[in-house]
Amino acid sequence: MRNRTLHRVASGLTGVALAATAFVSFTQPASAYTCSGGKSTTLNASDGVGSADITFYPKCSDGKAHWSGTIRDTKCDARAARIIVQSIWSGVPGTPAWSYDYEAPNGCNTGRSFSGSAAGMSGNWRIELYVGACNSTSCSSYTYGSLAYNSA
Repeated sequence: MRNRTLHRVASGLTGVALAATAFVSFTQPASAYTCSGGKSTTLNASDGVGSADITFYPKCSDGKAHWSGTIRDTKCDARAARIIVQSIWSGVPGTPAWSYDYEAPNGCNTGRSFSGSAAGMSGNWRIELYVGACNSTSCSSYTYGSLAYNSA
């Protein structure tokens, strides 16, 4: 009886060790992606409340669109500078496929880096950019800009 119990414990430990080995063997880190063909722009709010630099890559090696930039709060007005980055290709007029916004800390000449990703774009594409500033009760008027590719 004692040998059977010892054999069952040893068999159970071997199974646990094999399962742990299999988990380690098949778990791999996420692969990195590469991007090329990016477009960049600087957008300054017409009322001087903020500015932003952005570089946009429509489709990277992971199949996604990626972007990065810096948003700056350029005015001492108790509002935080904000940039909105959105794709307009949803198929529904007036409805973006995706939309992301980023804020700089409120203050005089403060800034913040931002980055994001969404579904990749191919063919002719366009993203819309809006820069302004907001506090808890109101926002300034947004200044509009865009980045686009048109093969025609």
